[in-house]
Amino acid sequence: MGVEHLISRAADPSRKNEYSNCFYACRLCNGARVSRPQSSAGRSLLDPTQTAWEAHFRRSGDRLVPEEGDADAAYTHEVYDLDDPRKIEMRRLRRELITDRLELLARCPDELEWLLAQVDVTRPGRAREALELARRLRRAAIGALEELARFAAVPPDAPGSCRCGRFDHLSLPLELEIQSLEP
Repeated sequence: MGVEHLISRAADPSRKNEYSNCFYACRLCNGARVSRPQSSAGRSLLDPTQTAWEAHFRRSGDRLVPEEGDADAAYTHEVYDLDDPRKIEMRRLRRELITDRLELLARCPDELEWLLAQVDVTRPGRAREALELARRLRRAAIGALEELARFAAVPPDAPGSCRCGRFDHLSLPLELEIQSLEP
């Protein structure tokens, strides 16, 4: 990740440290844009600090497709090269990892309950084996939760309000909300 400038430093050097002009972007997006202008031919880059991109793009597999007739989304897609093969691959890997970990966490309680029901105290060796499997399953579930925390859209230590004083943009876009776990 790196700091991206909505209005590039080349276009207006005085805004390079202005809070409202800066946001985080992956190095691939930042590198794709280089110093292309914020606006061109009546189209403007979408500002991710002000606009939820969910309303401007739809997902097609692991690709992002600008909504029909949305010139700003099309320009943003073009400038940031949003469907660069490396970005598509990162989205695919992220989606697969999150899906796998959520499935593990959904199965875990039933599997643990079944496993513990198999414990036969009259056969100590089998009981130890079942308990060891239960411990491994528990560790796998804890590991899955830790991995999912890396993808949290809102970090656990994030403040409840924004420095700009707005609250309307503190909710998650639907696509991220779907992938989120209740705390």
